[in-house]
Amino acid sequence: MKQSPLSRRSLLLLPVAAALCGAATGAPGAKTSLTWSRLPDLPVGISGQFAGAAGDRLLVVGGTHFPVPLFEGGKKEWVPTVQALRPGEREWTTVGQLPQPGPSAYGVSAPHGKALITVGGCDAERHYATGYRIRWSGEKLRVDRLPNLPRPSAYLAGARIGDTLYVAGGQETPTSTTALRGFWSLDLSKPGAKWKEREPWPGPGRILPAMGAVDGELYLASGAELYAGPDGKPARRYLRDAYRYRPGSGWERIADLPRPVVAAPCLAEGDRLLVFGGDDGENAARVFELKEKHPGFSREVLAFDPRSGRWSPAGAYPAGLVTTTACRWQGKIVVPGGEDRPGHRAAGVHELTMDTPLAKGYTIPTIDLAEEKDRQVVVDREPGQYLGHPTTVLLEDGKTMLAVYPKGHGRGGIVYKRSTDGGETWSDRLPTPASWAISQEVPTLYRTIDPQGKRRLIMFSGLYPIRMAVSEDDGGTWSELKPIGEYGGIVAMGCLERLRSGDYVAMFHDDGRFFRKGGPRTNLFTLYQTFSRDGGVTWGEPQVIYRSSDIHLCEPGIIRSPDGKQLAVLLRENSRRRNSYVIFSNDEAKTWSAPRELPAALTGDRHTAKYAPDGRLFISFRDTTHESPTKGDWVAWVGRYEDIVQGREGQYRVRLMDNHKGADCAYPGVEVLPDGTFVTTTYGHWTPGEAPYIASVRLKLTELDRRAARKE
Repeated sequence: MKQSPLSRRSLLLLPVAAALCGAATGAPGAKTSLTWSRLPDLPVGISGQFAGAAGDRLLVVGGTHFPVPLFEGGKKEWVPTVQALRPGEREWTTVGQLPQPGPSAYGVSAPHGKALITVGGCDAERHYATGYRIRWSGEKLRVDRLPNLPRPSAYLAGARIGDTLYVAGGQETPTSTTALRGFWSLDLSKPGAKWKEREPWPGPGRILPAMGAVDGELYLASGAELYAGPDGKPARRYLRDAYRYRPGSGWERIADLPRPVVAAPCLAEGDRLLVFGGDDGENAARVFELKEKHPGFSREVLAFDPRSGRWSPAGAYPAGLVTTTACRWQGKIVVPGGEDRPGHRAAGVHELTMDTPLAKGYTIPTIDLAEEKDRQVVVDREPGQYLGHPTTVLLEDGKTMLAVYPKGHGRGGIVYKRSTDGGETWSDRLPTPASWAISQEVPTLYRTIDPQGKRRLIMFSGLYPIRMAVSEDDGGTWSELKPIGEYGGIVAMGCLERLRSGDYVAMFHDDGRFFRKGGPRTNLFTLYQTFSRDGGVTWGEPQVIYRSSDIHLCEPGIIRSPDGKQLAVLLRENSRRRNSYVIFSNDEAKTWSAPRELPAALTGDRHTAKYAPDGRLFISFRDTTHESPTKGDWVAWVGRYEDIVQGREGQYRVRLMDNHKGADCAYPGVEVLPDGTFVTTTYGHWTPGEAPYIASVRLKLTELDRRAARKE
């Protein structure tokens, strides 16, 4: 029998981690990770630009954009203007432009002293060997010529070691079907110095490789080899090979990348090389088939550690941006603009700081209700039959509650029950349509209202394809389960929220197996959202919110802020390397922040949240906190929305019931009755040696507050 560490105590203080200024702190000895924020957007979305610091200004020089979308017949335009951002400013300022005709995009940029160096690139007609030294001096932009490269080159890469700038590869003309295998260096400290041609790396020529310098050594990775396609035009072969160059001793091959990273921004951070995203070529042949439905480019950040000689995941990129530059400004790494999918440019400017994983334990108290049988109601129980994963809906009368759950671990026939007294008693199992008997995964149940005010209940069943059943009479009768589209996913829909427009957004995740039929399982977790404009009757093509193999974010649970202006989504972290995470949207799910790690007090699976009458949040979940005496049990968190925003631990945790087998318990739902009573319902191994069954726990926060106060 699993021991219950809280069975004799109604409140336990856990001195596991310290708090500083109300926010959770990093774990001792933890490795750094990536935290992204936003600087002011560029005036227009661009890619291919030169970028870097000049004095105290951040400069974005040149670039390309599509005034008319590519797939509507638009043509790429080259932009020679120079945009500048001063520290603390909220808008970019146009401060000049590059000499014309001349290169406007797709060259190398690197800082040197208080100047920004640019080399090579192209415009709409030709490729160039031109180089510039760009300074910000006396509130004026100054552009001076540097020596020309030995050959014109665009789509090349470069990095600086000390005063020496190295550049490699590229394409000599717009029609070249062979990429350059040239490698050159220029001493930027010597006026009148010329480019030196050096021995190239022992691999094929390439365009758009990643290149950076760590501890006086140069790294060249991936890129695309060119060849003549069937139409005689340049075609790409995506590469994974990588090389190290030691000045004075030459090149050596290092470990291949786990995937191609064509056109990825790249920069050294400390003693490792970071490569942000990149194009892996997976959809390169389908650009004009997918058009605006292209899923975009990788958001995974890879790191190369010279000591181990290995590539490894290092975190996540807030947007999969390619053909842009990573540069350092004001002590942080900045990635401005870029191409987020073929033919589409981004205006966002992302700023990176390094952080450490948060503490794996919490300090707030835990109130134990597990032995209080008078709070518990058995909803359904069948000897020898696994009953799992319920969701509930409370109807507008404040007392009629519906519940659905599978006969099995996710997969299995759906059971349907009704309570007419706020969950104190439950009906026998109710009749269900035939298709409910062959549900493949966890059912999820929601109330929706269409633009005409028609109320419906909808129930989803996941994997491939996601199917949905509808009731238009408050659950009296139901339709069969029918596909909502040619896509699938896991725990569909994990959450659903009505937007201020009256539309609905719903979310789910996948690991490669179910989004398309017969897909392979991957180490890449993708979080999707889909919208309904008609009250949940039909749903659009899913959009990617986040994708990573570093942290596995899934099972979203959505919360609207008390003022209604922000959405927060709490996320299970399935790799179990970190705590749970949260993302935010301030524009009704149009865009989302980069994921941010939550304090350990909120770490768990399948977060389901409701507000108490006093404005506090009650969030039910399965406890998967790394260091917790209730790990594997059904728990809840009590606190305020502001605690989540500010990264605070909250007020207290509650153990609702003691689960006796691993962590196999605790999916939603949570309902709040008119008198403030929470009725939270889930499955678990509540009796040792027996199959899991469905139970509810009833409570009011005022009761728990009094108990907590007596123990202080």
